[in-house]
Amino acid sequence: LSSGAAMSEFPAESLRKKLLSLTPTQQSIQTTSLWLIHYRAHAAAAVRVWLQDLQRCAPADRLKHLYLANDIVLQSRKSGPEYNQVVFIAAVCCCCC
Repeated sequence: LSSGAAMSEFPAESLRKKLLSLTPTQQSIQTTSLWLIHYRAHAAAAVRVWLQDLQRCAPADRLKHLYLANDIVLQSRKSGPEYNQVVFIAAVCCCCC
């Protein structure tokens, strides 16, 4: 019961903070990826925040967003398909930015 209530709202501001502190290290990417997979019911909202951050960041920082997208797709195959389509679309948008 309490876990459903905890997941009823997506913590967008927390994701923004995580993306600001994201580094292209394995530990940083995997930690953020697992956090996002925990909120997989809110995949569309998470990807919107991710894309907003992507559009604001310098071109040199876009690689870490692709690393994150890749890790989410690989890791979420085990727990559900919620991120597969939206992350793929976002990654394509990333390449076109």
